[in-house]
Amino acid sequence: MTNSQQQPLQSTSWITEEIFPSSNKNQCIWFNKEASLLTKMIDVRAWAEYVVEWAAKDPYGFLTTVILALTPLFIASALLSWKLAKMIEARDREQKKKQKRQENIAKAKRTKKD
Repeated sequence: MTNSQQQPLQSTSWITEEIFPSSNKNQCIWFNKEASLLTKMIDVRAWAEYVVEWAAKDPYGFLTTVILALTPLFIASALLSWKLAKMIEARDREQKKKQKRQENIAKAKRTKKD
């Protein structure tokens, strides 16, 4: 069977899912099981419109949801920043110790020569 003679996809291979409700309740986003990744991506414009509509209708609920969703990321960021600061302090202490040790060794060699 050549490319031009291939049979079209059966209608049973199509599934529908309503991802985000829109103003028109009859609209659905269609997915094809055999479609590429680009075809399966969510319609960004429809999603953005939904988010804007949600924020306009329920601003306190929207902000609460955003803050709750971002809180773990803020906590992780604070923890990693604290750990990095501790690592930098430890490295600085080690460098100071090494420099002081080198100065003491140089001083001891000068004292032996005299």
